[in-house]
Amino acid sequence: MKVLLGEWEKENPDRLASMMTALGNTSPSHLLDRRYYDFTGISTQDGPVEDGDTLFDSEPLPNQGAPTSSVIPIFKA
Repeated sequence: MKVLLGEWEKENPDRLASMMTALGNTSPSHLLDRRYYDFTGISTQDGPVEDGDTLFDSEPLPNQGAPTSSVIPIFKA
């Protein structure tokens, strides 16, 4: 794994930084682990769920500025 990650970093600098950023942006609900999130206690409500997914929240997410060189495009425009 260490060799693979090293090769990736050589091919595409900042890839590891992008991966670490993505891992840091996870919510407990993304882990699908009942030890970290109470899935059985989910109920319908009109507001965001604390520690829940923020995809459809109306507030902008923190650190959502312009893309940087650490963002790896997955589709060509």
